[in-house]
Amino acid sequence: MSTKSSTNGQSVPKDIPRRRSKSSRSGTRALGVNPSVMPGAHQPVAPREYPRSIFEYIYHAVVGDPDAKWGPFRSYVREAKKEGRWREWSIRQIARAAPKNQNTNLGSSNDDDDNADYNGEEGEEKRLSEFEFKLNDFKADNRPAHIDLVDLLQRSSHPKDYDDDFFRKHYSNLYFKTVRFAQKWFDGEVDLSGIGGDEIWGSPMTTQFIQYAHLVAHEDQMRGGWPIILNNPKQRRWLIVGILAQIIEKKVFNELLFGAETKTREELERLDETYLQEEGYDRKAMRVITAGYGIRGGLIPQNFWVDADELTAKTMKVFLPLLNVFKEIWPKAETYTQELFLQELHNIISYAGMIQVCMAISPSIFHFLSATPGARMDYAIEKQSDMQLYRESKEFYEELDEEWQKQIDIAMKEGKTEIDHPLETIRVPIDATERRAMEYHRIRGARVKFAVFPKVTRYKPHNKGKGLQYDDPYGRILANGPDWEELEDEAEGQSIVDISDCRVVYYQGLIYPPSEFEEGEPLDDHIDRFPRRINGLIDFVKRVTFGGYSTARTLTPHFLVISVVAVLAALVAWSLYLARDFIAQFARYWYIAFVWAMFGLHRVSERLREKNWRYANLVFFLPLLVLIFIGMFFARDEIMSIPPALIEVWQGAVSPTRIDQRSPINSFKNDGLRLNQYEQFELLRRESGHR
Repeated sequence: MSTKSSTNGQSVPKDIPRRRSKSSRSGTRALGVNPSVMPGAHQPVAPREYPRSIFEYIYHAVVGDPDAKWGPFRSYVREAKKEGRWREWSIRQIARAAPKNQNTNLGSSNDDDDNADYNGEEGEEKRLSEFEFKLNDFKADNRPAHIDLVDLLQRSSHPKDYDDDFFRKHYSNLYFKTVRFAQKWFDGEVDLSGIGGDEIWGSPMTTQFIQYAHLVAHEDQMRGGWPIILNNPKQRRWLIVGILAQIIEKKVFNELLFGAETKTREELERLDETYLQEEGYDRKAMRVITAGYGIRGGLIPQNFWVDADELTAKTMKVFLPLLNVFKEIWPKAETYTQELFLQELHNIISYAGMIQVCMAISPSIFHFLSATPGARMDYAIEKQSDMQLYRESKEFYEELDEEWQKQIDIAMKEGKTEIDHPLETIRVPIDATERRAMEYHRIRGARVKFAVFPKVTRYKPHNKGKGLQYDDPYGRILANGPDWEELEDEAEGQSIVDISDCRVVYYQGLIYPPSEFEEGEPLDDHIDRFPRRINGLIDFVKRVTFGGYSTARTLTPHFLVISVVAVLAALVAWSLYLARDFIAQFARYWYIAFVWAMFGLHRVSERLREKNWRYANLVFFLPLLVLIFIGMFFARDEIMSIPPALIEVWQGAVSPTRIDQRSPINSFKNDGLRLNQYEQFELLRRESGHR
């Protein structure tokens, strides 16, 4: 499920689109149907245009248009501002609007600037036993109410363990509540193709939203690509469900005990790290004891609601830019409020946290597995969340393939080499063999378009520590011994139970694409195709300033590294030149021994690298450095004599013009004798009268 199928092989046939043509970008169906438009969906009314005044033109030219950040929705935002009904949502507004004698943890996150500073006194907890809420519930107190877990579980403390049906029931409820939540707040049967079109991903989105979309969705190139995922209400719903599932898995189910106070959390992490190499059930048994102390005989840990409030606030921030524009185009805008959204999101987060606490106190091990977008179908562990979307994709490609077959038949009879197609030019095969190869690469099947909800598998130990009660020392059940049914209640073992399947939405993708063919464009590449326009003079100055600063920061380290390397190379070259006599003697008498020694050191360093010793290269290079320093030591007289001589030349004390033909240096040269540098400098000093 997590691997992408590919085949070795042949060149990419032209009948398979490599990236996307002009028509495939807009999602236009070859048979005349636009799949991005959902029949019966709500089409938002076009916003009223308000002409700009001369002062607005001047302000936008200098400071910039404040509505430009909303992308395709900027006209709706401008209309709301002109009509006096614009109110940008933020977590700070909810935190500040809380009753003065109540405390809220919605602003306790310190990961960005949109945080509340209010520190009120702890008040009475707002608690409701139902999952559904009305708008009137928030008139006196806008804080999210806490689910009454005692009423939900019908108990005030946990048993020793929960059965499989308990986890199946509540995990299934969590999935369906998440789907209904996404359908209400992000689906609404609202089609955005008339607003965003191909540039819908140019809408305001947080970095976290895009990162989670990478883990959830894969484009269907010939049926709308990336734009249809946000434009179409159904596909947008499954995208949001998948993002929420990823947040819940990473921030709730990956915790050792959701809501644990600092001491308990640190102790759980210490135990988990200390016994990392131990058997899994033993590690879980130790964590169960610590988790039991963490909940103190109740249902949840001490900081459960604090962590639930904080994670709810952070999750809402992921969707805030979209929520701010959706509230202007939603059919029932009066019920599209941030208080209701926060409450329903809080229900989902806290419900998932309750399930995680039940898993934490269980001796079983729970494994979560999410599908990989673009991977081939793994029907044994996957279950479709929306069969209709897959049927539409399958029917589209079946009709497209029938059309391809007809056109190829006609073209081969007429002897054509190419066919003009609305999506891309199709190359006509030369013979039946090439046609079979092209048909092989056109075979399609189910691939994952949306990884909706992770699969949960429960590994439950039985009779831990008892061993296997076999009569045979080799572990076989003897013919005259008890059968397995009699041993099942006594033998040590484990049961593997599927709590839920992996929820996905399929599309009809290529099963055997050519090896160099990539079916789908990465989301980052798609978003990068929308250039960020300059918004006013100040924005232009900022870009130039920060661009220059960024370029300088990038080039400065490279310049420094090159300078340091050049200086070191010059020093090494000069040292080798000064030690040339030593190197000559060494190469003459010790060359063979040096080669054998370096070969041995190379073998030793290779063995150490295989053992992942981080300093293995030093074993090979350190002797070379020592050898260089030895050479420099023997040439120290020449090295030490250079600076005084250079100083004398620079000061003009010694000049080449002052050395006549009768100087001792030239007399030595004329006699055919060779002087080293030290002797030359000594003669220069004597001649200049400085000794």
